[in-house]
Amino acid sequence: MTPDLLAVLQIIARDVPFFAGFVVVWAGIFVVEIRLALLANRHEKRWTGPAAASPSAGARPGAGPGAGGGLPRGVEWWAAGGLALHLGCVVLSTAIARSRLLRDLSGDDTAARVRLVSQNLSGLLNALPFGVMAALPLVVLAAYTFAVCLWVRGKERGDDPSLPRFLKAGLAVAALCLVPVGVGVVGYSMQLIKIASGVAGVDPELRALMTARGMVEARPQLVTAVCVALCGLLATTGYIAVVCWRKARARASAVSSDADARARRVSGIAATSALALFAVSMTLHLENQAPWPEPSHNLVLDIGAFESSTVSGPDPMPWAPLLFVTAGDVLLEGTQAAGDRATEMLRVLHKNYTLLHPGASFPGQINVYCPAAVPVSRLDAALRVAADAGYTHPLLMWTQPGEIRRPLLGRLSRPNTSAARFELTTRDEGGALHLTGSCGAFGAELARLRRQGSDVKVLLANVADDRSGAR
Repeated sequence: MTPDLLAVLQIIARDVPFFAGFVVVWAGIFVVEIRLALLANRHEKRWTGPAAASPSAGARPGAGPGAGGGLPRGVEWWAAGGLALHLGCVVLSTAIARSRLLRDLSGDDTAARVRLVSQNLSGLLNALPFGVMAALPLVVLAAYTFAVCLWVRGKERGDDPSLPRFLKAGLAVAALCLVPVGVGVVGYSMQLIKIASGVAGVDPELRALMTARGMVEARPQLVTAVCVALCGLLATTGYIAVVCWRKARARASAVSSDADARARRVSGIAATSALALFAVSMTLHLENQAPWPEPSHNLVLDIGAFESSTVSGPDPMPWAPLLFVTAGDVLLEGTQAAGDRATEMLRVLHKNYTLLHPGASFPGQINVYCPAAVPVSRLDAALRVAADAGYTHPLLMWTQPGEIRRPLLGRLSRPNTSAARFELTTRDEGGALHLTGSCGAFGAELARLRRQGSDVKVLLANVADDRSGAR
């Protein structure tokens, strides 16, 4: 095993929820699937082996030729249930990673929050492709066992079915229904992983553009795979239902009414299942087609918890770097930064803007978030650092609770954001707003002035002065 592959597996094992239990359950299901396949194969040999060709080995309803009796009931459903159990574990692991991700977004410890959000996002993106790839051998074993068991039961009833036809039907269900979905999910998840890793450290505006564009480009692969799987499912289910219906009619005069009713039930269940899956697919289609509202600027996953504010600003938020100020930390785009490091990072983002917008003047905008209880001295120190890097037109932002409604996902919590812009100055020319009190009091006064239509200037000391408060 190469070192790179080993490192990737270690990351997956660390981040995917209950990975060890995941592996143990898969191994147990794999062993059971093999035993069920061998059991089905052993009963199949009783009808195709030398014993089946001898005159004393005639077919008897309810038992195979020779000694040992008929195939135990429910073997094929145990095979299908093992695959369903594995896929259920995949869905459960993904759901746990998602719930942990949402929970850790509201943590109090910034450093721990950033680390946990990164790990849970990795687990969310890795659980699906890893689980789907692990399901492929289970799909093959379950399809073989199911097909052979159905053939043996037909022989035990006194029919003369074709074993290759049953094997082809089982392979068709696996190849046309399950494999396309697996390929689509794995490809889509891998594309999202590449997007998430490719935009790390990129300018916020370019990051948003690359993420949105990457998700749009990755979606057709998943949609195509699901459409192929749906068509294959409808085709194979319809074919099986028609065959069962024709066989029931052909045996109407020679078979008991119980067998007739059983055939009708099987065809009815198959047709109902196809229609139910089609209805679910239409809901998924509506979810994929429904447009999402414009993203709340800079509310990215690695920034932190935003408190609900009673203040709202009149200005729209631009795509700009986010400076997150707390009583103990200063975060720039989710990364702990203070003093010289923050200045260096902001200067890099300044240069990136120049490269992305050749010939345009630099607006000097930066979104600043400061909880209401934080002393304004912390905000003053952070704004000095921003001004030193050329960001002299910041916007103070607030969040309020909100939600959106989706066709499939239902109600989702999504905060609404607002902001108030101002200009930093070091000259006390009169009329400039002073930084006093707490961030809550300063923000309320700033929002009031902006709603009156005033262009607000905020007085700072010389940006070359001591910046130790931001360190």
